[in-house]
Amino acid sequence: IVHPYLTYDNMLVWRSYRALAKLYPDTYASLAAKAEEVKAAIYQHCVFHDENGKPYFGWSVDLKGEHNIYDEPPGSLQLLPYYGFCPDTDEIWRNTVSIIRSPAYEYSFAEYPIAEIGCAHAPWPWILSLGNSLLSGHAEQAFRELEILVMDNGIACESVDPVTGESRTGDAFATCAGFLCHGMRYANELAKKNA
Repeated sequence: IVHPYLTYDNMLVWRSYRALAKLYPDTYASLAAKAEEVKAAIYQHCVFHDENGKPYFGWSVDLKGEHNIYDEPPGSLQLLPYYGFCPDTDEIWRNTVSIIRSPAYEYSFAEYPIAEIGCAHAPWPWILSLGNSLLSGHAEQAFRELEILVMDNGIACESVDPVTGESRTGDAFATCAGFLCHGMRYANELAKKNA
């Protein structure tokens, strides 16, 4: 975290407020309005422009105009449409994904067989990133990658070598396995629905 306010975390606050308002309207109906305030604040304080004027979401911001470009596989900006925060046609989101999936991004492995995202904690392609791809419109690529992944002897792990697909960090990562299965099921159901 470079700056104190995270776009992804604030999106989770938005999502939580909406869920509470919907699940418990007698107690938390007022949180629906708070959710919209949080969403407006994200668009006001977390959107920046590149040298060509294209808007994108910063990873962390300081509310004074400073931000950084970054992404974390365990909480990726790629998931904003999946959580319903914005449509997958949102220009700001699309530009954000383009930046973090670009070969120019420090933790992108876009030009490798396992073309996923890493992060400072483990600078290799993450299996959680592959799960994010399944949930965010990159399912075809993710399924191709699954065919060549070795992981931890076929068991989901934290990160893999970008060429061989062999485990680099976090062997036997059970919660990652669950997330990966969810992503695979979601992508398959979406493909059937759109067929």
